[in-house]
Amino acid sequence: MFDSQPAILVVDLDNTTFDYDRGLAEHMVRTTGQGPSGPPEFYDYARSGWFPTNQDWLAAHSAAVMEGLFARMWPYDGALEGLASLREDGFVVKFATARGSRSWMPGPDGDELARVERETTAAGLRMLGVEYDELHFVASKAEVAGDLHIDDSPSHLADLDARGLPRIAYDQAYNRHLPGLRATNWDELGSVIRARLGA
Repeated sequence: MFDSQPAILVVDLDNTTFDYDRGLAEHMVRTTGQGPSGPPEFYDYARSGWFPTNQDWLAAHSAAVMEGLFARMWPYDGALEGLASLREDGFVVKFATARGSRSWMPGPDGDELARVERETTAAGLRMLGVEYDELHFVASKAEVAGDLHIDDSPSHLADLDARGLPRIAYDQAYNRHLPGLRATNWDELGSVIRARLGA
């Protein structure tokens, strides 16, 4: 427990808490009969060979979201238990996600996609019984105040570094070029968080 103000964690959702890649791959198999050969090596699905172009990824992402991708989420092993344990220890948990933070497509189709992303994300968290303190849909994770950010995105991690904001990289192949604190699973992540902030 904390002697003064509780520490605030700002936690990403996709490929940090939940396995977005698994959900997208299952959508690909269901709709095309073929899935990717392995996890993305780059933070770019076309460059990683999942899709011919990023427009193809966007089309698949949009279709998957409309079919309930974010209402049926796949937590990483130990993620929900880890979050519950951190909250029991007094940490404040704020989710910060780029989902629904902007229109991925121009015009009303993009507005509708963003709306569905927000609504189904909240519904998916409720369905899994995930307890948290705040949920933010933001283009920049640095906008959400906290003592420690946890994210997988190279661009978000680099932005946090540039602003001097403490962060932990959730280990993925595409972010291993970045120096600094990282964790490869949720057991390790909990240990790193507690070592950094105490509880």
